[in-house]
Amino acid sequence: MALLACEATASAQGAVEIEAPIVRIFEFVVVSDDLEAFMVAGRKNVQTSVRDEPGVLSMHCVADKSDPTKLYVVEVYEDEDAYRSHVESAHFRDFINAIKGKVISRRVIETNPKMVGSKQFAWTEQ
Repeated sequence: MALLACEATASAQGAVEIEAPIVRIFEFVVVSDDLEAFMVAGRKNVQTSVRDEPGVLSMHCVADKSDPTKLYVVEVYEDEDAYRSHVESAHFRDFINAIKGKVISRRVIETNPKMVGSKQFAWTEQ
């Protein structure tokens, strides 16, 4: 298991050696009739970001079990430059344009990462 912590070091399993990563959590409440369109746009943004942006370490989208229109997106970046590069990318701008009018509310939660661990995998709800 690769482990990224505030004093991250490379391991035999191939962890990326970085200082504390940037972790942001976004809470979206989406118009119920627009949820599928939002997810299509989000899926494209996540897949492109993880594939094409070296500073994007991971992106995860989960729905609240009691309210499927409330989504939490957890994004992990190597550093602030990687985050800035992401928000300036064409595919992120496409995502923002695609979700216009589909979001009831959006909240950003800034964090101080304490520990981040992951195994390399990808999964998408079909």
